[in-house]
Amino acid sequence: MIIGIDVGNSDVKTARTETPTGFIKHGKLPFGADTWIEFYGEYYVPTMERFPYRQDKTGDENLLVLTMFGIAKEIIARLRENGVTSEEELRQQISQINTIHLGVGLPPAHYATLRDRTQKYYLDRLGHDIAFSYNNYKFNLHCGSVNVFPQDYVAAVTDKKNRISREYSNYVAVDVGGYTVDVVQINQRKPEKRQKSMPMGIFRLYDGLIDTCMNETGITLSKINIETVLRGEKNVLPEECIRMIHSETQAWVNDIISKLVEAGYELRTMPCLFIGGGALLLRPYIERNKLLSFFDFIGDVHANAIGYEKYVALMLRQNRQ
Repeated sequence: MIIGIDVGNSDVKTARTETPTGFIKHGKLPFGADTWIEFYGEYYVPTMERFPYRQDKTGDENLLVLTMFGIAKEIIARLRENGVTSEEELRQQISQINTIHLGVGLPPAHYATLRDRTQKYYLDRLGHDIAFSYNNYKFNLHCGSVNVFPQDYVAAVTDKKNRISREYSNYVAVDVGGYTVDVVQINQRKPEKRQKSMPMGIFRLYDGLIDTCMNETGITLSKINIETVLRGEKNVLPEECIRMIHSETQAWVNDIISKLVEAGYELRTMPCLFIGGGALLLRPYIERNKLLSFFDFIGDVHANAIGYEKYVALMLRQNRQ
């Protein structure tokens, strides 16, 4: 089975599932937990409180546990999608899955320096049989292969629903993530060696908004408050807070675009493809920016994981020839 996993700073995404990039470890399963991994007698329960940003995620076992969540949830979702309905059949089908081929990604700016280390991390931990439970479903499997790809580029060239990668061979791909904005220029459908990563992701916007609102109004916003406004959902925030969120967010987006233009990405003449959940959340503000001439969005936040699966499938076919 081929599984693509996109371990972002906000969420772990597979082709069909999402899990927050944060968990709490317990010696015993806590009351009320409805999602967990059991591994070597410890219980790992997801939390909306994400882990701090790390450029290199291979320094501890958090990446392994997050990947196990992704693997387990994707396998179960895929089996249910294929018509498995009874618990008995689901457990039986899971027990028959022994080998997976894993596709993972890294931001283009860090790909060259972290690719080998990331591949070794996964092969050391998943290259042999590993047993764990997800919500009492027992998994015992290993990775037959691990391939590491440059994220964003893979999503851009494999997603054919957007008009940019479908119609143009030269464009800029911009991924608005949790903590960073990652940029790759694509020429003749191949990534240039020059990439950029800026510390201007959606969570950094939230932190700035929380500080500004506290300083100017004395009101303490939460990230959920901010997302409610950005999504246009009903809320009871004071009007001055709502105006501030809209104003500061537009200024934040304008600053991102301006910094990209200053860095040499001529977005006034080059098509631009926006990727990621952060870009979708900020879409109304991006659309109001005056420095963008022609742009589109990848509407599926799972696009990286889907792209990894497509590339792994292609590589396996080539190896068999």
